[in-house]
This record gives sequence, structure tokens and C-alpha cells, in this order.
Amino acid sequence: MQSERRRDDFSRALHARLIERLQQDPAGVTAHARTQLARLRDADRAGHATVLFDRWAAIIDAGPPAIEEALRDDSPEGMRLRQAGPFAGVLSAQDRWAIWRAVRDAA
Repeated sequence: MQSERRRDDFSRALHARLIERLQQDPAGVTAHARTQLARLRDADRAGHATVLFDRWAAIIDAGPPAIEEALRDDSPEGMRLRQAGPFAGVLSAQDRWAIWRAVRDAA
């Protein structure tokens, strides 16, 4: 249970940092997400995540406020959507480790 809570805390902190990065560089993060989304679609040959990828495409097209809303959405749909998010690589490994350490130390 504690590890599940820690993963949830990490996910929330990670997405909060993504939102900060989006606010700092909306064009760069949006462009990265579009490129990553194309890669994810190519890798999903069976089409299992097509619905999620289509939803992300619509969110990205709607602009940074819609992306922020999706990254903050705590509903079951929001959590499902984030699991297929096109933001891998926006944050460096150092950023992710720093977030993980902060979450671990706060527990």
C-alpha cells in the first residue's frame, strides 16, 4: 500500500514538473509531444492504444491549457490517459531522479 501511494505521489510530482516545463516552453514541449505521439502510434502496431493516442492528439491540438488540464486530471480517465502520455523525454533523468528522491524523502 505504501509503495502504491509513493508511486501516486511520484506521478503527481512528475506531472507537476511537466506542467512547469510546459509553461516555460509551450512550443518546445508541444512539438516534443507531437513527435513522441507519432512514435508511440508507430510502435502500437496492434492499435491497442489508438483511442488514447487520438485523445492526446486532440488535447495537444487544443493547446497548452488543455494539456495542463489533462496532466492534472485525477479522474480514472485522466489516470488512464496519462499512462499513454507522449511526454517521455521532456524531463531529464536527473529531473526524474530528483523528483523521486524528494517523494521518497517526504514519505
